[in-house]
Amino acid sequence: MNYQHVRLASLFLLSFLVFNTAHAQKQVEVGGMTITWSYEGEKLKMELTAPNDGWVALGFNHKNDIKATHLLMFTYENGNSLINDLYVKAAGNPVPVKEMFHDKADVSYECAEQGKVTKVSFTIDAATYPDYSTSIKEGTKLWLICAFSEDDDFAHHSMMRKHVEVTL
Repeated sequence: MNYQHVRLASLFLLSFLVFNTAHAQKQVEVGGMTITWSYEGEKLKMELTAPNDGWVALGFNHKNDIKATHLLMFTYENGNSLINDLYVKAAGNPVPVKEMFHDKADVSYECAEQGKVTKVSFTIDAATYPDYSTSIKEGTKLWLICAFSEDDDFAHHSMMRKHVEVTL
């Protein structure tokens, strides 16, 4: 093998490693809830697993506060996956995004329950994510507002809510 072949093979290997580590899956555990995420181009793919059979929620905020959080709540009820897309104006005052901004995040999602475990997977296009919310572009440092409940009713209070700072 000549020098040029070795150089090309090295460049190929380096580009393979850079591409695969740039889009590696990340994970955080908080309050019994596991959150994993990765990017596929501009699409943020997230998976949530919680030790409950009620709703599961994840919010995005640029600061450690519930106020101004874009909150996505998910549940699996009567064979259906449901979402509640909210903007938290103040503690205890979440407002449906569509009502407040006449727009909503384009989220594709799926929920499932198995025993006392709820799993949610969802995808958001970071390139078209609404301006009213914290940026979710890859590499952004933000706070995840994590919560879950023992009930499917979105109005039911959480049994766990914690905030964790991550870099997407």
